[in-house]
Amino acid sequence: MSDAILVKHHSHSSPTEVGDFLEMLAFLILTRFFDCSSTEIDDIITLLNRKTVYEENKKKIISPVKHIFKKSLKLKASDAENIIKLHNAVDKFSSLIPFMISSEDMNPVEVDWKSNMIDAPDSSRLRILFGLIIREIKDFWRAALMLTVLADKDGSVDKTEVFKKVEEEILKLGLEKVWEVKPLINGRDVMKHLELRNGGPIVSEWQQKLIQWQLAYPCGNVQECIEWMMMQTQLKHLTT
Repeated sequence: MSDAILVKHHSHSSPTEVGDFLEMLAFLILTRFFDCSSTEIDDIITLLNRKTVYEENKKKIISPVKHIFKKSLKLKASDAENIIKLHNAVDKFSSLIPFMISSEDMNPVEVDWKSNMIDAPDSSRLRILFGLIIREIKDFWRAALMLTVLADKDGSVDKTEVFKKVEEEILKLGLEKVWEVKPLINGRDVMKHLELRNGGPIVSEWQQKLIQWQLAYPCGNVQECIEWMMMQTQLKHLTT
C-alpha cells in the first residue's frame, strides 16, 4: 500500500470519528463544491482519488468514495464503482490527449498504464488505447473527458476547444460506442483454434489481445483475426 494514501484512525481518533469526517466531506461536496477555492477542490479530489483508501475496520479497507456512497449518500455500490472508473479514465485520458491534439509529429504512443500491447502500427496505437478506455467507462466517456480537461492546470489552453477537438477525433475513429462491438472470436473459439483442453488465464489473455487487434483493425474479419492469432502463437513458439 506504499502508493496509497491511508485514511485511518490514530490513537486519539476512533473509526467512528473518521467515518464522521467522511460524512462531513460528502456534505461539503454536495452543498459547497461550487463555492470552494481551487485549492479546496484539489484537496477534495486528492482525498477522493482512487489511490486513497479508508480503513473501515481492521479487516476491511475500502476507498472513501465507496464509504461515502454507502454510508452517507445511501446510494448503490455500482455508483461508487462508476466514480472510481471515472477517476481511472481521467488518469488515462490525460496521458493520451497530448498525442491527440498535437499538430506536430510525436513519438509512438507509450503509456505506463498499458505495457502489454500487441504489435500494431503506430497509427493504430492511439485508437487501441482510447478504445480500451472507452470500453471500460462506456457512456461516461464524455464525462471523463470533461473532467480530464477541467483538471488540466495549463491555463494557456482553451479547455472548450481541447474537449471539442478530442471528442471530434474520437468520433472520427468510430469509438463513441465501441463497447457495443462484439468480439470476432469468443473464448470457445480461442480454445478450439489453440487446441486448449481447459480455459483459464491463457484464454482471457488471448481475448484481451484479440480486442486490441479489433481496435487496431476495425475492418478486419473473423478469418483475418484467426490467422493473426495463429501466427502470433507460432512466433511465440519460435522464440521460446
